[in-house]
Amino acid sequence: MSKSKNRLILLAFIVGLISLSFLGCLKSGKLSEVEYNNAIVEKLNLTSGAIEETTTTYDNSIPNIVTEDSEIDATSLQTTSQSAAEKIALSEEVLTLKSKNSDQEEAVKSEFQNYLALAEEYLKAYDEMLTYYSANTFKENLDDVATYDEKLHIQYNKFIESNNKLVDILADYVE
Repeated sequence: MSKSKNRLILLAFIVGLISLSFLGCLKSGKLSEVEYNNAIVEKLNLTSGAIEETTTTYDNSIPNIVTEDSEIDATSLQTTSQSAAEKIALSEEVLTLKSKNSDQEEAVKSEFQNYLALAEEYLKAYDEMLTYYSANTFKENLDDVATYDEKLHIQYNKFIESNNKLVDILADYVE
């Protein structure tokens, strides 16, 4: 997951660069390339940060070795899941933004829809894992511990791949 942190650092750098050039929206309602990127990066950071928080909470809440004697408090898992769902919903406003550069808008929106779908898929897997632990099902069926862990990692990696594609698309429109 350190690659994703490097990408987030790059994304933060791009945000800083874009912020320096931020000029304000013109009366047409369409954003300049820089303004559009800035708005996208803001929501990208919001969503990525929320997903990162769920992975951190998972890593801190679920022991490396789960046994039927393990005590797992699912409260923090539930809290971060709800927070992530709210932030993903807020990020959907990106799909309503307009850029003066229609190629930029089309490229970003196409991948951002995929990005949001993958965030939702990750949260679905996260919520399945949450139910498994909060209902103490793991105490009766330890075989699924590895299954849920693997499913989360697969969904997380798909999400990060889309995040990285968006960063690459946005980089094409940095002046």
